[in-house]
Amino acid sequence: MEIINSGNLNWKAHIVDNPSLTIIKDELAANHPVIAPVYAPILDNPKYTGPRSDYHVIVITGYDDTSSEFITNDPGTKDGKNYRYTYKALMAALHDYLTNKDYTAGAKRVLFTELR
Repeated sequence: MEIINSGNLNWKAHIVDNPSLTIIKDELAANHPVIAPVYAPILDNPKYTGPRSDYHVIVITGYDDTSSEFITNDPGTKDGKNYRYTYKALMAALHDYLTNKDYTAGAKRVLFTELR
């Protein structure tokens, strides 16, 4: 686990490798937003327009077990506030950025955050 110093902000964060669905949901239940780097094509979001960006970062803000969906803030679209992705799609899309453009080879990582 790596602790990230956010300087003057009131947030702290740490990187988690290979997060499980359960641990992500536990963080969200504790009101800790989760920052998630993703391989965007796996998300299959019809709201993405313009030039395609394979690598993307979203904030997971909640979940809905009734529909098996994560609730996110997705800056990739103007309609991204409270946008929902299925657990299956988002967990499959989690991938850290690699400069060689083989995005799906990147490790599954997220940033867990919380107020200090």
